Amino acid sequence: MIRDALVELELAQRVDTIKKASQSDIAKFGLKEPRIKIALKTNDSSQTLSFGKTTAVPGAIYALLYFGKKREVIVVDQSLETFFDKDLNEWRTHQIFDFHEPLITGIVVHKDHQEIEIKKNDDDQWEITKPLATKADAEAVMKYLSEALKLRAGKFVSETDTNASTYGLDAPALTLEISDLKQSRLLKIGAPLADDPETVYASYGSRAAVFTLPKSALTVLGNIIDTVRDRRLVSYAYTGEVKDLQIDYDDLHLKLQRQNKEHFTILDQNRAADFSKVDGFLGELFASRIVRYPENVPSNAFNKPIATITWRAEASGEEKPKEETLVFAPLNQDEIYVRTSRQPSVATLPKTFIDKLPIKSADWYS
Repeated sequence: MIRDALVELELAQRVDTIKKASQSDIAKFGLKEPRIKIALKTNDSSQTLSFGKTTAVPGAIYALLYFGKKREVIVVDQSLETFFDKDLNEWRTHQIFDFHEPLITGIVVHKDHQEIEIKKNDDDQWEITKPLATKADAEAVMKYLSEALKLRAGKFVSETDTNASTYGLDAPALTLEISDLKQSRLLKIGAPLADDPETVYASYGSRAAVFTLPKSALTVLGNIIDTVRDRRLVSYAYTGEVKDLQIDYDDLHLKLQRQNKEHFTILDQNRAADFSKVDGFLGELFASRIVRYPENVPSNAFNKPIATITWRAEASGEEKPKEETLVFAPLNQDEIYVRTSRQPSVATLPKTFIDKLPIKSADWYS
């Protein structure tokens, strides 16, 4: 708004100049007690511009310009006065959070009597620490933060929240605390408006002001666990660094080993594997995303797994090879359970994932 105001003034042009305007002219033109007065100041000088009555010509208005000791009565376009005819709420910032995303180190959400905490660890990786300890998807965390930082206050309702119960802020429906290395700020979301249930009251940080937000903010900010939890099936990104792959599926026991950049061998059979099929499967594996993390998984769910996949990769600069094992178990006609060596919880995948596995070794012969 400040930038737009300065641009308006910079581009404004006088329509006419009233030469030798007397003190009585100033009163006659409505400039003695102007309704709007603008003051511009620099380190060295100041200017003021006051708006008076409209002229006989529609769309124009008298204005009094002071520049140092110089005084002029001029005529300007009435749209200039219209632009500045705003109340305080239109001038104040509606931005809520003022963090720089890459510097944020922690997020804490309280909703439905549950505390959810997400932090950057010492390796600069995002982790969920409450209510469970598991990895978070860094891309999803950044997307969540981007949505939070885009929030804008609607209307400013009150400059004090001493009557917090009036706005439901004494027992907020949700609180969101964002921290960086220097500071933390708390957003509280309270009750919906009586005459607009799709709008809620909110307050932020040390400022006492109460303002409004769309009720959809509760959904966007509250579903954080579901939003940021790491849904990658495996945590590696490059198929070219996989050295070994083992698949056990029904009667199939397939072991593959990389010989060079574009050559896998099926061990125990002394056969070359179809590189495009192996690499394509690894690509599907690394691109797969978990559907959900179900609750109350039966204790015997993995007594008879339908498939097991183990892969080992080695990247330059890593101290030791990376290895992960995936175990799949039946669930229903649409999903299968999957247990990974990198996640503490059982997850699900679409059952169609199993269709990507070879049925017999010959399916992957070169």
